[in-house]
Amino acid sequence: MSGEALAGALNLPAVGRGLGTRAGWVAGVEAAIVVVATTIEAGARVAACLYAAGLWNLAGVTAADPRGWAAAGLEVRTATALAPESLVPGLAAGELRLLDVRDSAEWHAGHVAGSLHLQLFELGDGRTLALNADRPLAVACATGGRAALAASVLRRRGHAAVSRVAGGIADLARHGAVLVCAET
Repeated sequence: MSGEALAGALNLPAVGRGLGTRAGWVAGVEAAIVVVATTIEAGARVAACLYAAGLWNLAGVTAADPRGWAAAGLEVRTATALAPESLVPGLAAGELRLLDVRDSAEWHAGHVAGSLHLQLFELGDGRTLALNADRPLAVACATGGRAALAASVLRRRGHAAVSRVAGGIADLARHGAVLVCAET
């Protein structure tokens, strides 16, 4: 599974809780923001959420057009989403690492054994995060939205071998990943 986006774009799902807050964590209040959505109407709804969260540097709203971007000479990149059934064997073999970006309570309730934990808000814009690039990194959360954002932040900051998990931690468990509970 994959999707196309402008190089350096952040993948912030346009639905769900905390849209404006999450955008603020990763973009910062000084960054110029262009909202790219499936439609102009959807982009306008996102812009309203950004304004409500205090992100006023909106430079524009546009509909996604990867072919048009490529024709204009803009760099278009493809981001991958890894299916849980294909990811679990790679985790078990140590071929890749898993970064779980769920909140602490979710993490403590059950996480994939051996995974790294970094709450999404702790990631921020990714500038201060140093990750060992010895293996590809898969990013997961409960349903995929936070993972998509975190993976795009990491790619934007130069971590090339980063993918998100399609679905979430429970999907990994259904395909054989061992979950453990952390002591609080």
